[in-house]
Amino acid sequence: MFRPVRMKRVNALVLDEDLQTLTRVLHEEGIMQLSEPPPALPLQRQALEEFERKAEGIGSRLASMISLLEEASTPRGEAKSLVGRIAGLLREKPAPEPVDLGEAWGEELMAWCSGEVDSVSKELDQLAATLGKDTERMSELEEHLRLLRDLSPLNVPLSSFRRSELTCTLFFYLPEDRVADFSRACKEEVDPVQVSVISGRALKLVMAMCLAGQRTKLLTQVHRFEGELVELPPYDQVPRVAEEHVLSEKARLEGEIRETRDRIALIAEKHLGMLRVMHEALAIELERIRAFRLFARTENTVFLSGWVREQDVGRLDEAIASCTRGRYVLRTCDPTDDDLARVPVSLANPSPFSNFEWIVKMFGMPNYGEVDPTPFVLPTFAVFFGTCLTDAGYGIVLTLISFFLLRRLWGEKLGGAFTICGLATILMGWLMGGWFGDFLFNREYGPRIAFFRAAWSNPLESPTSLLALALTMGVMHLMLGHITAILTAARKGRLAQGAVTHLGWCFTLGFGSIFVLWYLEITKNTSPAWRTLSTWGLAIGIAMGILGGVWERKGLMRLGAPVQFIYSILSHTADVISYSRLLALGIASSVNAMLIDYIIIGTAWPGLSAGASPLRVLTVVLVCTALVIGFVFLHLANMGLSCLSGFVHTMRLHFAEYFGKFYEGGGEEFAPFKSKRLLTKASMGGGKP
Repeated sequence: MFRPVRMKRVNALVLDEDLQTLTRVLHEEGIMQLSEPPPALPLQRQALEEFERKAEGIGSRLASMISLLEEASTPRGEAKSLVGRIAGLLREKPAPEPVDLGEAWGEELMAWCSGEVDSVSKELDQLAATLGKDTERMSELEEHLRLLRDLSPLNVPLSSFRRSELTCTLFFYLPEDRVADFSRACKEEVDPVQVSVISGRALKLVMAMCLAGQRTKLLTQVHRFEGELVELPPYDQVPRVAEEHVLSEKARLEGEIRETRDRIALIAEKHLGMLRVMHEALAIELERIRAFRLFARTENTVFLSGWVREQDVGRLDEAIASCTRGRYVLRTCDPTDDDLARVPVSLANPSPFSNFEWIVKMFGMPNYGEVDPTPFVLPTFAVFFGTCLTDAGYGIVLTLISFFLLRRLWGEKLGGAFTICGLATILMGWLMGGWFGDFLFNREYGPRIAFFRAAWSNPLESPTSLLALALTMGVMHLMLGHITAILTAARKGRLAQGAVTHLGWCFTLGFGSIFVLWYLEITKNTSPAWRTLSTWGLAIGIAMGILGGVWERKGLMRLGAPVQFIYSILSHTADVISYSRLLALGIASSVNAMLIDYIIIGTAWPGLSAGASPLRVLTVVLVCTALVIGFVFLHLANMGLSCLSGFVHTMRLHFAEYFGKFYEGGGEEFAPFKSKRLLTKASMGGGKP
């Protein structure tokens, strides 16, 4: 916590005959990130371009075949309900049983994959070509059918409108508001001409006829009014008869497509699983081939360079020793100052702090020489988010959805983060009396259960309390940013300088806030001791801040430190005020929830009376059901919008106000050389590519 994992630079020298086995072991262990060797080493690189091109070609063929087989084997026309989709997400999906490929790798794996692909292609290629041709023809028929239906008012064979030596007929779509102007312009420019509207509403299908010699003038008018020319379908019958012919051909073609898909589905049932296995194995092999580019070599030895986590150095030593039978040289060292910009960064935070690492990564990985702020992000992000919602009912729903659904849909960490945010929302809603609005404790309606009364302050009755809370959290958040900056300075060996500068800011923010409260008489009856303490604390903070600014600068630049500090006070004041958005979003969420309660529970529901007749009772039941559905839907909509706005603005407060006080970023995430297996088992046999 609070810092990236310690990394070690690793250099290893092994015999060339052990490289293949070592590469496979390192790929399966996933403990080392390979990197380019030092440029000063006069070593050669292994050339495997031809082998890589061959593997990429087979992989591309496999990917296209798998895509076709998956599409054909997917049932069509099955519409699942929302409840069914959610239930499918909640159900545990059994993991596929990994396949052991034994010693198949390198040239042997390539030959096996190529043979299987050729074998399946003999069955699949012709069916794929037939399916593509029939699908393309189906698209043409659907377009013909649409146009024939627009032409259906014509009771004349389509052959009559083909271009001849004497006449020209054009069909085109034109917006309704341009038809009259087009007709008028044609009569002025084209002589003779006949313009008729065939069908359509907002977009009209228009027919224009003229002599063959006037075709160019007619086309000019069509383009002038932005008409969309259409080509008549290749049928000579009356449109209605041609439509029946198209429907018949379409039905026949649908049967052929269905039959072709069924035949492809049989191939998928037989070969799809193994093709997926081969695709995964080939992708792993390609990663190993590309890794060879990073190895430098002599005639008999190979030099490897990279990064490894400090706690994994022992595992790396054991892995290399087992592959080389002790014939190797391994050297590790700490990153130098020149390496700091290139050291990969790995974050190691225990749960639940690790659930918020993705927020830090969205802004940018910290560099190796600074503090990991993830542990500080968890409480502040969750509390700010909960303040934006201020409704415990929404927090309960969000917690349940995040824990049972979002963890499966978006991953454990993202779902876990929103689960914590939901719990923080419950806390803030309890403090401010928000339980799906205020109907559980309302003076005009509702059960008025004492537990649901605001434990601290209702923001609708006393918004200044929430404003004071928001600004206080803002001051504390900015102070936390400067404390984090002190930790970062300590990591870089500048603890004294960082402490003077950023403790000065903490004093200025903390004591300055108290000074402003009593100086502007916002807080009444402030004791003289607090006035004296805040005045001296503010003065000490300003002095330390200016001293820190002078310390950081050199030469004549030091003269600008006092002016820069005063200007930064104004920017910090603006930062504190920006936290008032927590007040705005919290009140907006509460007001919307209260209005939903007032409209449905306070106004619509009391206006219902059952009466005596069965029809009246049925009507009341139906209206009550609609009100309940409306109540649930409107609150869910309000919760969704509040979550979206709360997430965006909470992210902004962290990225702009908090991270801006200390964060440099620019780190590269640690990416170990590791195989990604789901369908295959690791095998450590020998071989040679």
